[in-house]
Amino acid sequence: MNQKSRTYNSIINSIVGIVGAIFTVALNFLVRIALVRALGEEINGLHSLFHTIINIMGVVEISLSTAMIVHLYAPIERADHKELSKILSFYNKIYIFLAFGVLVVGGVLNLFLGAFITTDIPMVNAHFYFFLFTFSVFAGYLTYTYRLVLFGAQQNRISSLATLVSEIVFRGLAAVLAIVFKSYALFLLCFVGEKLLGNLISAIYVKRKYKGVTCWVRGENNEEIRNDIMNTVKPLFVTRIADIVQSSSQSILISVLLGSIAIVGYYGNYTLVTGAVGLLFSQLGAAFTSSFGNLAIKNDKSKMYDAFKKTDFIMVSIAIVICSGFVACIQDFIALAFGSQFLLEEASVFILMITMLITLVNIPAVSVQNATGRHDADVKLMIIQALCSVVGGFIGGYFFAMEGLLLGMLIPLFAFTTLGKNIIIQKRLFNKNCTAVLGHLITNLLKSGVIIVSVVLATIFINTGSLLLNILVKGIISVLVSITMLVVMSFRNKYFKSTVNLVKSFVTSVLGRKKA
Repeated sequence: MNQKSRTYNSIINSIVGIVGAIFTVALNFLVRIALVRALGEEINGLHSLFHTIINIMGVVEISLSTAMIVHLYAPIERADHKELSKILSFYNKIYIFLAFGVLVVGGVLNLFLGAFITTDIPMVNAHFYFFLFTFSVFAGYLTYTYRLVLFGAQQNRISSLATLVSEIVFRGLAAVLAIVFKSYALFLLCFVGEKLLGNLISAIYVKRKYKGVTCWVRGENNEEIRNDIMNTVKPLFVTRIADIVQSSSQSILISVLLGSIAIVGYYGNYTLVTGAVGLLFSQLGAAFTSSFGNLAIKNDKSKMYDAFKKTDFIMVSIAIVICSGFVACIQDFIALAFGSQFLLEEASVFILMITMLITLVNIPAVSVQNATGRHDADVKLMIIQALCSVVGGFIGGYFFAMEGLLLGMLIPLFAFTTLGKNIIIQKRLFNKNCTAVLGHLITNLLKSGVIIVSVVLATIFINTGSLLLNILVKGIISVLVSITMLVVMSFRNKYFKSTVNLVKSFVTSVLGRKKA
């Protein structure tokens, strides 16, 4: 796959993924609003907590899928469909095992569900709801294997479109059922259908695109593939645990320390927004991971580093614009969508914004690590981060409530991922020294701080008397101010110039294809 093809696929995958993610975000808000308005705060909090528990259960699958894709690049590049089928057959067995493993683990967790929640909802109902949540994950794992081919072949856009179609059908239906029948059980059944439909569409595409490729090869037992995957998975598994602990333990600690499942729902409304941003960025990250994985086959460090720097510049710039808009508009948005009684304190919101910014700034380094499978490089660091996150969050929450909890978990993220991971990965893959990496990170964070503070000062006193108008005015101002300042600060940067040239080249390429 040549450089032009990789770049074209990366851009197309990103565009389609982002468009799909925007629809997903809109659907998520529709569903959340329907949940709150039709089923109440208790169900909303229960839904947020279930998501947290399921995310923790999913750490094994996330680790495996990332490791699996690394091993698909070469046979897809060679168009070796026989070898690809052997690998997929092995992967399919793993996913079947995982699917039934989720049912077993979910069943055990369900027995002790009462230890995690304090709610007025009858526990028999809560147990049934958690079973349906678990079953939706079971259905997804059981039918997921063919999607891996799409990521390995830089066909992420097909997976995004399949997901979009299934979400439009079933999340729209979920919102309607919640409003009409006031039934959380029917609401959850829609998530089962969503998983099945998206995976079915992906499987049909792969079977038609790659003739003869199947995940049901009999009698194949490739010991080398198994060993390679396990060697990649072991350190990745630990890294994913750190990620999940960082993101998921917040809800559990809030529920335990702050005393009510409803407060988890308040926090969940904000993380719905930050999660939406993460979803948008995951499309950029996934496109870059696939592209970088194909590029890394050649092992040209100069081209690899240049690709990393270009992507880093683009992602950090977009992150600054988004975080500026978040801090300017989020309180008005939450008040409009859910009600002013759901607002968190401004200090908590600001810490959430900083956490989101740091998480987004980390994505290029994480994507490079995923593409190359080099998770052994910082596995010990991630263990320390996980422990410090829980301890810091507990101590901060115990003494300083929500603000202390969020800050206590932010500090380890910055210290061990933003600083530690970036330094280690860039040294291992690109031979860059610590001083160069730190200088670049500090420059990015200072630039982010100056722009975001400028946006806050430009929007803090705006009050039109209408929440919707406030959001529109503040949003426009935040975008104009942040983009203008980015251009002024970056126009001499060679990666700014290369980004402009890349956009021009892509537009020319698209127009040329249409004429042809």
